[in-house]
Amino acid sequence: MTRRIEDAMALRVQQLDWMSPETKQQALAKLHAIRNKIGYPDNWRDYSSVKIVPNDFYGNNLRATEFETHRELNKVGKPVDRGEWGMTPPTVNAYFDPQMNDINFPAGVLQPPLYDAKLDDAPNYGNTGSTIGHELTHGFDDEGRQFDAKGNLKDWWTKEDADQFVNTPTASWTSMRSTSSLTMSTSIRS
Repeated sequence: MTRRIEDAMALRVQQLDWMSPETKQQALAKLHAIRNKIGYPDNWRDYSSVKIVPNDFYGNNLRATEFETHRELNKVGKPVDRGEWGMTPPTVNAYFDPQMNDINFPAGVLQPPLYDAKLDDAPNYGNTGSTIGHELTHGFDDEGRQFDAKGNLKDWWTKEDADQFVNTPTASWTSMRSTSSLTMSTSIRS
């Protein structure tokens, strides 16, 4: 399903009349480089060193926080782990990570009633398919376009295309509330 939606998005990008061939080429390169993380990570995080004590909520929380802090600090000076997930497999959510250029769909969001392999394609595309499309567009909105196919901070749009995007009726602007401020985010439509 994810590949089919990515293929449809590639066709839509190619058909955009306001985007230059140069920017389209970069958009397609980024789209084809997106890593799809589906279900669960290849390498599971090992929590066996975290001591969990019954009836010790505060202590358990403290030890879990200490574990996570130590795990994060151990990453310093090491290569980026592109296989790492920012959510646990049972989480009912999905996300696009611009610095990794990947979309993530944990197993929790791929369960009924959101997705059911026994159902017809229509409800699965209607729910999960629309979520896949939504997450994909984040790689190409006003924030995602600031990161290239490798996740590097680099605006790959030409100035003319960026101006055209802002001034064309095919760009939709939606207000989204973030945890710290009101931000503007865009989606590519045609």
